[in-house]
Amino acid sequence: MNTAIALIAVLAIAGLITLPSLLGHARDRAIDRQLREAARLESESWVPSAPRPATPRRIADATPADSAPADYTRSATVADRRLDSVGV
Repeated sequence: MNTAIALIAVLAIAGLITLPSLLGHARDRAIDRQLREAARLESESWVPSAPRPATPRRIADATPADSAPADYTRSATVADRRLDSVGV
């Protein structure tokens, strides 16, 4: 009788130890199925998007340096902007 109780106890402890792992594995498989289904639906309903508009060029890039105003010939650093804001 003691052997049967010990066997049941060992099996119960083994079940309690492996249960979180098995539940996590089942959850991961469900998430994988959802991801595969979403990817399949996305690939079936894929429509090419319109081309993106060209980005406008900066004025400094579009004009020669000697004809551009002084503000566009060099990039202002943070320190330059601070000095301009205090009037220096």
